[in-house]
Amino acid sequence: QCLCRIAVPFYFTVSGFLLFRKIDLQNINTERVKKYCFKLLRLLGLWTLLLFVGGTGQLWYLGAVVVATVMLTIFLKYKLKYIVFISVLFYMIGLLGNSYYSFIKPIRNYCLFDILISTYKELFSTTRNGIFFGLIFVFMGLIFAHKRIVMNNKIAFVGWIISVLLLIFEVYILCYFKHLRSGDMYASLLPETFFLFYFVSHIKLKHRVIYGKIRVIGMLIFYLHLFVKFWVLKIIQTIEYFVGIYVFGINMYHTIFIAIIIFTTLLAIFIEHMSHKEKFKWLRYLYS
Repeated sequence: QCLCRIAVPFYFTVSGFLLFRKIDLQNINTERVKKYCFKLLRLLGLWTLLLFVGGTGQLWYLGAVVVATVMLTIFLKYKLKYIVFISVLFYMIGLLGNSYYSFIKPIRNYCLFDILISTYKELFSTTRNGIFFGLIFVFMGLIFAHKRIVMNNKIAFVGWIISVLLLIFEVYILCYFKHLRSGDMYASLLPETFFLFYFVSHIKLKHRVIYGKIRVIGMLIFYLHLFVKFWVLKIIQTIEYFVGIYVFGINMYHTIFIAIIIFTTLLAIFIEHMSHKEKFKWLRYLYS
């Protein structure tokens, strides 16, 4: 659970980098930003309709990227140092509403603060969103796209390892002192994402057609995994009903996990492959 939290901040940063490297910060092309956001909203709407069975919990990321991107585009009228302050402030608020929630327990019952907390819960439900979670990492991607950051790759890798160790230590301390409310946001994810993105983005690879396929397959795995999980569990429950015992024994959870990975990947590969055939090119709407 701890190490899995590395993924989403990295994806936010990549999204910010790939979008804003094509945009002149002195003359912002809002049409490009609108096109990008509408594409994500279209995918969000499409997959929400398609995944009425299985759940759509993973799709929060698409909406979060849109919110963070729009906010950042608006903030770009100000100097970057002000955006740094705003994004860090929002992230700190996000930490207090998530992993560090217990730190505000002594003042939660005060009238004004209680009203603010209640209003916040009604509006946002969680700080794991584009405002408090996504903004700072999308902004980090923009910084990588427009600022020259020079570092030895070995130093970046060592920095990443140290940051991961700090992440593990941070989670341990929060759990030990019973401050952990919802394990989605941590302070050490900031340096961890910075070093990881720098290291990965400076690996030189020759162009391969397979990279484009892997990108599409990865997107489809993201969209499909809860859908596949739903049907895998249904099949297992059906088998157990007719057999009358737990067919997978004590390793059932490991088996389910492996089965979901295998079937999701196979389905993603199948859709990507079929989308290149003339009769099934409409499948491209599922990822582009």
